Amino acid sequence: TVGKAVGQTAEAEALVAGVEEKFVEIQSEHPEFTGATSIVATPYEGIWVYGEQDVRGRFLTMLGFQLPAGLQEVTGTEFGGNLSMERADLLDVNVIIWLDGEEAEGELGGPVYQSLPVHTEGREVFLSSYTDPLGGATSFVSVLSLPFLLDGLVPQLADAIDGNK
Repeated sequence: TVGKAVGQTAEAEALVAGVEEKFVEIQSEHPEFTGATSIVATPYEGIWVYGEQDVRGRFLTMLGFQLPAGLQEVTGTEFGGNLSMERADLLDVNVIIWLDGEEAEGELGGPVYQSLPVHTEGREVFLSSYTDPLGGATSFVSVLSLPFLLDGLVPQLADAIDGNK
C-alpha cells in the first residue's frame, strides 16, 4: 500500500517477495520449527499471551510454528489476552519467547510455569522491548524490519528449541 501511495509499487513488491523468500528459506533450513509449538508472552497483569491475530503470533506461524491449542480461548478475536498464573500450563510449548520477562513480579510465569519442561529445559528466548532493538522489532513488524528480526531471532529460536541455550 505504501509503495503504491509513493509511486514505487514494483520496488515495494520486490521487498515483499524478498521477505517471503526468506521465510521459505528459513523453514527449509529449520525443519524443527515446522509443527513445533511456540508462543510469545509477557508478564503483564499475570501473563499476557499474543494470539494469531497479533504480528508476533503470525511471525511464529510464518516460520512454521503452531500456536498452542487453547490459545484462542484466551485471546478470542483480539490480538492477545491475559492468562492466569494457574493456566500457565498453556505455555508448555516447544519454545517460548518472553518479552520483558525482567518486569515480572516474583517468579516469571508463576509456580506452574516454573515447573513446566519449557522452563526447566531452558527452551526460552528472552527479549527486552525497552533495551534491545530485536525485542522492539517484535512489535513493529514490517517489510523493512522483518529481515532484522529474522536474522536476530531465528538463531535464538533454533538454540532454544532443543534446550541448547
